[in-house]
Formats: sequence, C-alpha cells, structure tokens
Amino acid sequence: MIGIISFSLLKLVIYYLLLVGVLTPNWFLFIFNPLSAFGLAFFVKRNQENELYPVLIFIIDTFTPIMGFLGILIFISLKPVVEFIRVDDEEDEIFLPLGEETYKRFESEKRGSLNNQTIRDRKERLLENYNVEPLSEVIFGDYELPLKINAIDRLSQISNRESIRLLKHSLEVSDYEIRYFANGALEKLEKKFFEKIEEVSDRILEYPENTKLYNKRADLYLEVHRLGLLDKSIEVVYLERALIDYMTSLSLDGTESYLYTRIIEVNLRLQRLDDLLELAKIALGSNINDKDKGKILFYQAEANFIAGNFSAAKECCSKVEELKVDDSLIKASLGWWNEIA
Repeated sequence: MIGIISFSLLKLVIYYLLLVGVLTPNWFLFIFNPLSAFGLAFFVKRNQENELYPVLIFIIDTFTPIMGFLGILIFISLKPVVEFIRVDDEEDEIFLPLGEETYKRFESEKRGSLNNQTIRDRKERLLENYNVEPLSEVIFGDYELPLKINAIDRLSQISNRESIRLLKHSLEVSDYEIRYFANGALEKLEKKFFEKIEEVSDRILEYPENTKLYNKRADLYLEVHRLGLLDKSIEVVYLERALIDYMTSLSLDGTESYLYTRIIEVNLRLQRLDDLLELAKIALGSNINDKDKGKILFYQAEANFIAGNFSAAKECCSKVEELKVDDSLIKASLGWWNEIA
C-alpha cells in the first residue's frame, strides 16, 4: 500500500512538471508516464491476487494519461469501501477459556427451575443439529462394522469440535477396524488443514503485502486450535503462528480493527494475560466499532477474572452492558461475572 501511495504522489509530481513546462509532452508520453505506470502496476500486483488488475492499470495509465490515472485513483480509493460493505457479518466464535465446564455449571444452576425432561430435550436438539449423537450411538453401540465405518466417515465430514472429540474417543476402543478408520479420518482432517495452509502460504510469497492472505492463514491456524485437532504442544505452535500473521496484517493495515479482537483472543488462549491487557488498552483507545470494542472488553473481563481481579472484571462488564453488544454468550457471561464479582 505504501508503494501505491508513493507512485501515486510521483504521478502527481510528474503532472505538475508537465503543467509548468519543465517536462515536454514527448518526454512525458514516452518515458516518464510509462515508467511511472509500470511502477504503479507493480505495487498493485503485490497487493492484489487478480493477475488482470495490474495489466489493466498499466494499459489505462499509459494510453489514457491523466484521466486514466484519475480513474484508477478513484477505483483504488473506493475499493476498501466496497470490501467493507461486502464483509461477512457472521458472528465470530467467542472464546470462554475459564473453562467451559465452570460456565456450564453456572448455566445449569441458573436453569434449576427447569425440569430434567426439558433440559434433556434441549440437549438432544442441540446434538441433533450437529448430527453427532446418532453417529456416536452407531460407533459405540451394537451395530455392524460397515455402519460404524460409515458413521466415522460422516464425523470426518462434519468437522466440528464434538465430531473430532468422538473420533479421538474412537481410537480407544478395542475394535482394530474402528481405530484404523478413526485414525484415517483424523489424518484426513489434518491433511485438509495442512493443504489449505500450504496453499495460502504459497500465495503469501507471491503477494507479501496482501493482508487478507495473512488473515486467512491465521484463521486456519486458530481454527486448528479451536477444533482440538492436534496435540496440545503442536496447537500452541499454531497459536504462535496465528499471532504472528495477525500482527503482520495489522502492521500492514492498521485500519482493520477486528484484528485486535483476534490478537487478544490468541493471547488469551496462550494465557498471556499481561500482553492481553496491554493490547486491550491500546485497542480501546483507537478508532474501533462498538461490536469489536464489546468483544475486547469481554476478553479483558475474562483476563481480569482469571487473574482474580474481580472488581476490574465487573467494571469491564458494565462497559459492555453500556455498549449493548448483541451476543448471547457475552450477555450470559456478564450476569455470571457480575454475580461472582
């Protein structure tokens, strides 16, 4: 992006020199304009995966001087606005490291007025949505081997935390065939992530200033940890790599405020509470939207809660409530922390 801005300014200087008569039209048309157009196209290529864009920019800038360049400037300026409009508005997964078990106990107590049948019905509906519980019954129940193998294959296609947990549990059964196919399913899932990471890494080498690619690779690293797919020691390495990619992306484009939430989440997963709290202060003092601010305050409250600083956690909760963040886990957790604090 710095290169694009530099060459855009250089073009403006060249136009000024042409206007005041320092440059002759021939020098401008046949030397300075084509060279500066090539430089601009080169830096656009470093930030853009589409191979056609740099070629079009070079042609337009070279053969339609001034007006073509102004059109390119307008296009480059509006591109971030268009991408912002097209941003996927899906909710990010909120991480609750205190131990989801502790939170679940709180949740159960809060729902103590419900009868056991209601709770059981809710649990069954949840598992049915993920298509996991029926497959678990097939794998560990008294069914024929082909059905069990098919259930394992289905689990590998679902690819969520619960399905991976069941696949790992399948490695402990006495039946060799089940262990063999479960191990194959886990290896297949690992390979899928490795291939995606390798593909994005190759594209990063080609487009080293493209922040989307760093974000995509970091998201893949983080997803591996979220799913619990690998051994704990290897997952920590993946968290470290995700942190490096998110930090690199933020250094290339400081306007992507949601990166603060990702970096803070990774620090929370790594239990680097001091780094988390320091970065949270910086993030909250910058120009970020209320949605990201709410998530950062949520993580800040969680870090303070883990550290035993309940008054600070409660203060963060109050700030989140003022923002009116629309996230079910955040809302439920605020009540939990406020009660304890």
